[in-house]
Amino acid sequence: MSSNSVVISGGGNSVTSADVAAAAKAGKRLIIDSGITEGDIVDRIASATSVEDIFGGGELVKVKDILGRSILVTAIEGVRSSDFEGGVGIYLIVKASDSNGETFSVSVGVTDGIVKLLKLDELGALPRWVAFEESTRKTANGYYPINLVDRHSDNAETAGF
Repeated sequence: MSSNSVVISGGGNSVTSADVAAAAKAGKRLIIDSGITEGDIVDRIASATSVEDIFGGGELVKVKDILGRSILVTAIEGVRSSDFEGGVGIYLIVKASDSNGETFSVSVGVTDGIVKLLKLDELGALPRWVAFEESTRKTANGYYPINLVDRHSDNAETAGF
């Protein structure tokens, strides 16, 4: 492990918004020590009772594929270490649904989304209507950041919240 990373033991459910904020400020990457072994994976598959259980429930939706769409985030399913360069070194898997009630899991690797979703969960504010939006302004490095924005007041009344 390099001095540029911080290991979080106990799996992804022990990561907090404060951990992400501290890592981002220090320019460090988080590494999740999930404690999951190959035996755990084999046991999960061997005890599966459906095809979905065997394959883990399908493909993850990428944030870029749902830009601008309101989604209802209902839970954080997990936090995983990321192999991608840059960022804080982790990504979230969140359970969500759209306005038609279709449920799916989203892979969230943008720091803004990670820290906001973790904080919403810590505050007990999930489920919550949100959307990922790409900034109209470039960063100094030429990127267009993706931000998580609140859409709860726009959608909560029609969804029965």
